[in-house]
Amino acid sequence: MAEVQGYLGDLMAGDWWAENCFPVVDVHIELRRDLKKWLGVTIYPNGMLLTPSGMTESTVLHELAHILTPDYRDHGDQYVEVLLPLVREQMGFYAWVELQSGIESSCAFD
Repeated sequence: MAEVQGYLGDLMAGDWWAENCFPVVDVHIELRRDLKKWLGVTIYPNGMLLTPSGMTESTVLHELAHILTPDYRDHGDQYVEVLLPLVREQMGFYAWVELQSGIESSCAFD
């Protein structure tokens, strides 16, 4: 948990975060082994439940995008507008292209 908390802290403390006008949030992270269907779950307003296999950058960014989106349960346009720049900045161009392609071709998150 400390590694994920540190990752989020470093991300939110950086210039890129401030330049993109994302709010700094105190994210509560809990390790759960009983989530059968998901790698991670967002708990409103700022909590993440992560499985051991869900403690990956892509899952953490996915859940963080939920926390930063007004309707945190949705994978709609507002969510995508938050997730895409997070992935581009943190995971790089190729991950961003793959995600963008998946969104455009199949509404990958619904």
